[in-house]
Amino acid sequence: MCTVTWQIDADGYELLCNRDERKSRRPAAGPRVRLHRGVPVLAPEDGQAGGAWIAVNSAGATLCLLNGHVSALVRSAGVRSRGMLVMDLAAADDAASELARTDVRQFAPFTLLLLTRREETVFLWDGARLTGAAHSGPRLLTSSSLDQRQAELLRTRQFATSAAGIRERLQFHASHSGPDRAFTPCMHRTDAETVSFSIIRVSARQAEFGYSPAALCQGAPLEWTNMQFALRESAHARPLLARAVDLRV
Repeated sequence: MCTVTWQIDADGYELLCNRDERKSRRPAAGPRVRLHRGVPVLAPEDGQAGGAWIAVNSAGATLCLLNGHVSALVRSAGVRSRGMLVMDLAAADDAASELARTDVRQFAPFTLLLLTRREETVFLWDGARLTGAAHSGPRLLTSSSLDQRQAELLRTRQFATSAAGIRERLQFHASHSGPDRAFTPCMHRTDAETVSFSIIRVSARQAEFGYSPAALCQGAPLEWTNMQFALRESAHARPLLARAVDLRV
């Protein structure tokens, strides 16, 4: 469960992420640069199952995973942590190609954003079919285990009325505006809530990861971790999908 927004400009991009989880889940460790399959990846670490829900690599590509929509033909509830998929793709030279080669039947349904300085691509795995396409529409993705349709409707409507500046986007991610906090961007329920906030800024030469182990509404300061990388082209920086693709499994 997450709410993710992003903005791309001439210098790079900026991504904001609220992570929503059950209160019983073990807390995550904050982001650090670690080697995964020999590749430096800047990511937090899930305290329950390892891996990460969000990561940025040394080519300047960010991956962010949300819960997915479940197909009526679901064939697998997932036997492997989706957080490990994020780390595996972040360590790949070409994340889209790596995902196409992966047996996604190992994983529960997901929505996956792959963001670079040139492209924004969303992959959907519903348990029966994996698809990927260049993102269009508002730069927002959100998920809810309580009521996906209601969460999307309310959060997208509120996001559409917000200005695009960083101050307004931070206010959006901290917002409790609405009659039911179970569906506000900063989410609070008896069993689950927004447990952390992340902001990733990527330019041509570095990634900056700001992290709070609590919701923005708690007022906790962000801790920043940087990762420098050489200015270079990579598979991540090329247009990943010129058209929608259907990757059947």
